[in-house]
Amino acid sequence: MGGVGMIVRLVFIMVLMSGWSLAAEGIDHEETIRGLQPADAKAGRALYALHCASCHGKEGKLAVNPLARRFAVDELKFGNDPYSLWKTISYGNGLMFRWDGVLTPRERYQVVHHLREEIIRESNPGQYFEPGEGYYEGLNERADEDGIAQQQREDRVEVAPGMIDGSGGTRMIYGPFLQHAVAYGAIRDKNAAYIENTTEKALIVDLPGDQVICYDTARLSVSGIWRGRLADTGETHHTSYKGGRPVMPGGEVLYQDVDRIGWTVDSPGAADEGGWGHLRFRGLHVHERRVVLGYEVGGREVRELPGVAPGGKGVTRQLEVGPGLRTVYCLAGRDERVTVGLETRSGTVRIVTGADGARWVAIEPSEQATELLVRVLPRGVAHAGGETAELGELMGGGPRRWPVEIQTAVAPGKPVQGYAADLLTVPLANPYGSWMRISAMDFFEDGRIAVSTLSGDVWIVTVGKGPGAALEWSRFAAGLYEPLGLKVAGGLVHVRGRDRITRLHDLNGDGEADYYESFHEDPNEIGASYHAFVYDLQCDPEGNFYYSQSGYKSPLTGAVVKVSPDGRTSSFVGTDLRNPNGLGSIAQGITVADNPSGKAVFNGFMLAREGVRYGFETERSTPMLVVLPPAVDSSSGGQCQSREGWGPLGGAVIHTSYSLCSVFYCLIDDAAPYPNGFAIRFPYDLVSGAMRPRVNPVDGQVYVACHKGWDTQAPRDGAIYRLRHTGDPCHAVCGAEVTREGVRLTFACDLDPRSVVTENIRVGRASNEKKPRGETTRPAAVVALEGKRRVLITIPGIAGEDLMNRTTRDQESGVEKVQVNLPLEIALDLVAADGSPVRQVVYATVNSVGGTGSGE
Repeated sequence: MGGVGMIVRLVFIMVLMSGWSLAAEGIDHEETIRGLQPADAKAGRALYALHCASCHGKEGKLAVNPLARRFAVDELKFGNDPYSLWKTISYGNGLMFRWDGVLTPRERYQVVHHLREEIIRESNPGQYFEPGEGYYEGLNERADEDGIAQQQREDRVEVAPGMIDGSGGTRMIYGPFLQHAVAYGAIRDKNAAYIENTTEKALIVDLPGDQVICYDTARLSVSGIWRGRLADTGETHHTSYKGGRPVMPGGEVLYQDVDRIGWTVDSPGAADEGGWGHLRFRGLHVHERRVVLGYEVGGREVRELPGVAPGGKGVTRQLEVGPGLRTVYCLAGRDERVTVGLETRSGTVRIVTGADGARWVAIEPSEQATELLVRVLPRGVAHAGGETAELGELMGGGPRRWPVEIQTAVAPGKPVQGYAADLLTVPLANPYGSWMRISAMDFFEDGRIAVSTLSGDVWIVTVGKGPGAALEWSRFAAGLYEPLGLKVAGGLVHVRGRDRITRLHDLNGDGEADYYESFHEDPNEIGASYHAFVYDLQCDPEGNFYYSQSGYKSPLTGAVVKVSPDGRTSSFVGTDLRNPNGLGSIAQGITVADNPSGKAVFNGFMLAREGVRYGFETERSTPMLVVLPPAVDSSSGGQCQSREGWGPLGGAVIHTSYSLCSVFYCLIDDAAPYPNGFAIRFPYDLVSGAMRPRVNPVDGQVYVACHKGWDTQAPRDGAIYRLRHTGDPCHAVCGAEVTREGVRLTFACDLDPRSVVTENIRVGRASNEKKPRGETTRPAAVVALEGKRRVLITIPGIAGEDLMNRTTRDQESGVEKVQVNLPLEIALDLVAADGSPVRQVVYATVNSVGGTGSGE
């Protein structure tokens, strides 16, 4: 990495916070419960509608999330008294997200009061609890004990001098710009596919003093100008695990013009028939605190540098418009609160008035570049000059903005069956207050890691040699819009944000991105709701890029999207996805994982294929490669394929569970017409939600990027694990295939023949309950040891699992429907020849019976 930086060595000590007390939460539980009034139920009703109804249903009768409790119908298993409900809301339970970081203690009790008095009492009276005097005895003491126990489960970071604890995102230093959706008013429905009065693809630029300008990069217009902070990030994904809205202006709005075309061709106010087809945002250059935008209008290249007018009142737009044969028009101002001034440096320009009174700057055809300065000032402020710069000098890279490099360490994991899960310490406290919720990662050819965070950072991590090596973290980029995918291609970092794929260039080799190139952008609206995510970024061997997008609470088509290697064209690879948080690139092709809706969407993953329907809102037309029951994975992440040579599990597909913070290795039986998949959980409980696995091209180990949002049991905001092959003996399944009789498993060790009996191999159908009731397996019908390492398990009726028996076609429409079965669960309790136990559960997804499988 080029450039000179200062290295700060941090020792991150995870300490247990003791001394939890009533004062820590600032509430007396007895006094609060006794004092709850109808006004509290009303306040709780509004909070429930905002935060809870999207999973539990508005009236508590129909849970949108099939794993969520229906308060008006179901038994309240975690307690139905006021404090127990408060405790569940506060700290979570099972898959229930904890809300103590979002709602105040009293707000949580207001939600409880609404549930008890307006839903449970009326619709589920058998679950209504009436507190007596004895109920309050020792209640505060019990709450103290629960609080201490919860704190002991959490990691806390001891912040070194000069560092800022990034937890919660409220102290984060973003830099000179931020890309995000910007809402200019109250939001009626946070779940709406379209949120009115909102710039969805906004670029907010922080100017000297307290001036801020906001661009609409889709329409190439100025949608707002305000004085104050860069943005109001409260209640967004920047400061909450489950943000409820876009960012808002960070101060008094001086100018506002949302959803207007900013440039036209040939006449003011007239757009091409293609809508925005004459506009193309190319990206931005950063030089210290200055930001230069680049875009194209009607075939003419435009560069723009926003600045501050003399005296600090109002803004300037320095424009350099390239040669062209057509007149182009720049919308300078429409709001009556501002006046527009113009200063011409070269070329022919003039101000014209549009039909609606808008003021446009006309730039005439020219064989040379046209240079001008547009001033937008509050009415009553005199126009006078304005500072300009040589734009070319600002587009080659400037001094480092983040010179401090942070050093952490790798915590080696304990070897288990030949593999260890090493924890790469993430700098949760850092000089910039960055909230280090790791959202994606990939590797450079030299083994360095590019890591993104949900709040828009990209960091470069250099990993030393050895299990307990040092790590050096350097901030490379900032201000991106919710990057949930990252791919290093051609030596350059490509980041899939919600708005576009951005390709990052370090023009002067100092270790920081200077040019944020808009590599690929969907021309359509992207949605500004909290759930309209765009996920992951993968490549196939031909260099095409792939990402997935949410079809739930979003204007987007839920689909896998294929992008050409040059970023210019895109197409769908299957549609009808709900919330596909993860892709993979394996030998069989691109994989995609969707998240359950209670219909035909299951945990696990499938192959992405053109023309298929993945089963969210219409009939599913494709099977799944791996299906997992909700007890072991209730919200899936991405996949990758391990390298041959990664010990006995080399070549296995790695699958991640975001919700349950776990990782599986999957053995693919490449049978026809559709492969069979066998998933086995690694024996590790990770500290954060596993999402993005990748293979390091230098050491060949598997690394997993982990993230904490909602619907996960993760205690830590972000983590990176290295799944390292240690070379120790492995007593585990390493191969699997489906036969006409059943399933053949191959082991990485010799087995003790005496243990290979039906009582030690149990088979059944996995349960669709997150907490299965009773036994789901029974002793296998027949088992046979073949040689020393293979076991054939006879499964009567396995032919019924074949895809041909689960596929139907509507005679009238010709629409094909594929039924997905829960996997077969094979529980092993064997003994290796050296006396070591072999205890694993294999989840077998059978699609093709009797085909020729690889078995490995």
